[in-house]
Amino acid sequence: MKKVVYLYKSGNLKRKDNSLVLESKDKDDYIPIEQVDMIICFGLTSNLVTLL
Repeated sequence: MKKVVYLYKSGNLKRKDNSLVLESKDKDDYIPIEQVDMIICFGLTSNLVTLL
C-alpha cells in the first residue's frame, strides 16, 4: 500500500537510485519512491520542480 509523505523540514530534495533524498543540515532522509503515492511539502525544498 502506498502512503502520503509529509515534508516538514527544509532542505534539498534529490533523486538517488530508486529513492528520494531530503538533504538537510542535520541528516539525509531516504524515501523509497515505490512506496509513495503523494508528497506534501510544508518546508522550503529546492529542485522540486526539476525533480518532478
